[in-house]
Amino acid sequence: MISALPDLGNCLAGGTDTTAPRLRQMRLSEFWRRMDDRFGARYAASVAQDLVISQLGGRTVEAAIAAGVAPKAIWEAVCAAVDVPVADRH
Repeated sequence: MISALPDLGNCLAGGTDTTAPRLRQMRLSEFWRRMDDRFGARYAASVAQDLVISQLGGRTVEAAIAAGVAPKAIWEAVCAAVDVPVADRH
């Protein structure tokens, strides 16, 4: 059974919507480490450049980073898009 993902609300745009769940801060370096660990360095770069993710407003990872989306929100969106098991999303 797939559980529903929380509505990230304004967190995706780096906003301060207090009704959105609080996401633990993640440095961009930590985000890239997780991407490399999950996909391998070469494939992580391809995923970041090519995969369009609806949860990121129809953006790629690279576009979301450039738009100022929080790295933790991007990581959660990537995990949801490629069905990373919840236990492996740490």
